Amino acid sequence: MSGILTPVINGKRFFMDISTRETFSMEADEGEADILAVGKYLFSKKSFDKAKHILLQSAGKPAGWLVIDEIGPLELKGEGFYDVIRYILDRAEGQLKIIFVIRESILPEVLAHFHITGHSLFE
Repeated sequence: MSGILTPVINGKRFFMDISTRETFSMEADEGEADILAVGKYLFSKKSFDKAKHILLQSAGKPAGWLVIDEIGPLELKGEGFYDVIRYILDRAEGQLKIIFVIRESILPEVLAHFHITGHSLFE
């Protein structure tokens, strides 16, 4: 299993590389210029780029499970993991088993936006 999880540790949001268990801050540092904003959160574009690189490397591995935590409002705006998700869905069809973490409140919108079919839902 490989991919990215997004745990909250001591009230701060982090990315975690599932393969190595490495964690790195998702939130932008004070004064950081290149950010992604969603609601009250300011995320580091540099950290998102690192997480996307991890996802692309994971998607290139032989068959297995790939976890992407999470698809949310950023991705629906074409930001965050959007381009990686599109790439993986377009090129890895049938080669990977993918687990997407999606909030129930936006699930129908995400499935339609990314044209995800043939899926199973777990709560």
